[in-house]
Amino acid sequence: MAVSLKERKIRQDFSVIEHLKEVGKITQATNTVETTSISKGYQIRDLSEIVKIVQDELKAYESGTEDEQDEHKEAIHEAGLGNPVAQEKIKAIIKKIINEKRLHATSGQLLDSMSLADAVFALSIGAGLIEDLYRSKDVEEVQVNDTSIYVMKDGVAQLHPRRFETTEQVIRLQERLALYGRKRISEQNPIVSTNMWNRSRLTMTQPNYSAFPTITIRNFIMKDPSLDTLIEKGTINKDMSELLKLMVKYHASMIVAGPTKSGKTTTLYSLAKEIDPTERVLTLETEFEMMLHERLEGNRNIIPFQAVPELGITMEEAFKPLLRNSPDRILVGEIRGSEASQAVNAALRGHDTMITVHSKYRNMLVTDMMDMIKQDGRSHDDTMLKNRIGRAFNVVVYQRLVKENEYQARRVMTEITEIRPLENGDIETVPLFIWNARTNEWEKTGNKVSDELMEHFISYGATPAEFEKLGVY
Repeated sequence: MAVSLKERKIRQDFSVIEHLKEVGKITQATNTVETTSISKGYQIRDLSEIVKIVQDELKAYESGTEDEQDEHKEAIHEAGLGNPVAQEKIKAIIKKIINEKRLHATSGQLLDSMSLADAVFALSIGAGLIEDLYRSKDVEEVQVNDTSIYVMKDGVAQLHPRRFETTEQVIRLQERLALYGRKRISEQNPIVSTNMWNRSRLTMTQPNYSAFPTITIRNFIMKDPSLDTLIEKGTINKDMSELLKLMVKYHASMIVAGPTKSGKTTTLYSLAKEIDPTERVLTLETEFEMMLHERLEGNRNIIPFQAVPELGITMEEAFKPLLRNSPDRILVGEIRGSEASQAVNAALRGHDTMITVHSKYRNMLVTDMMDMIKQDGRSHDDTMLKNRIGRAFNVVVYQRLVKENEYQARRVMTEITEIRPLENGDIETVPLFIWNARTNEWEKTGNKVSDELMEHFISYGATPAEFEKLGVY
């Protein structure tokens, strides 16, 4: 096949580059490269040098009117957080700079996995050495511990061969990502929590809070999960899915509980998809993550709220106005402290409430919630407090991360349990479905939904036959 003149020249240029490497004209020992002019005028540079050249050139694009400068800076911020439209805009500028200055990289991390322009973008604007990692569809979490990088897939984190060269490099990346999120990280403010553009949760720490700088990006790899998705992933079975659908449909107040990384937020979102589209739904989170108003189809009556600690609006303070906004349903992304009392009050007043709670063991869940409520500093009678929780919430959905082997773990809903308040002021928990860890199978316990809970369901249009079909009434 004939080779064009243009292609022949390109091959000649790169053969010259290889020759220069062999004879030592291009050195890497000191991380510097001698600028060499060849037939086409390429500048042969180390990747880090090209990044600096591009960064300097990008500053020239900040000229113009004040509005144009603001637009350019905003595009960089959005691109750095992962907005694909802004990224394409900035990458186009980077490609233009590379082409105009005829830059060619001889060495540098990232070049083995992405183009020169993408690598320069990652190191100058994006998330640096973890840009491509956190954006991978199968990556659940990326963890940076000082200069080391760990990647979590299937519930298991493993050390990645790529690593940062210095601690200072990690700190610079932290400062850049914090700036994009309109926050600041420093020794005086060593903890930052915000979100990337795709709603991935970004948490960063610095000394003296942590022994070394850390970056954690937590992805929600199931972008639009449903109960059917949870069946496919082996989190629940079909009968459990059908029961959960009925419980949401007929307004059970529910607690989704489990240890960290057990998939609580994913399950809460899946349950939210079963809410009647005509209902007015209010969501409350520490940071906007669920974004139901954007992700659920149709013209839904959904309002998301979040805590604003900088303004003194804690989760507890943010909860109180929700009850005056006529909610049919309240969803809370995560209960951590005294806002648990507000969630109990909301459910007791008839606002059907669905929350997630961190709890290591299901049999400690109610005690954990009692401890959270007591953080309000008031005096509480333990028996009455426990009974209030039992009267407020009808159902506990508990799940955990079950390790299948060294490289894979599975998120499993280990039980669906009814909470029943008793006349003596105590409560009892009655599991309907449980996970048998010995057989790795779900089992129906033979227990039935209480008459009191069934009456609640019937008031919302349920028929006992729907539950009898599943063997739980």
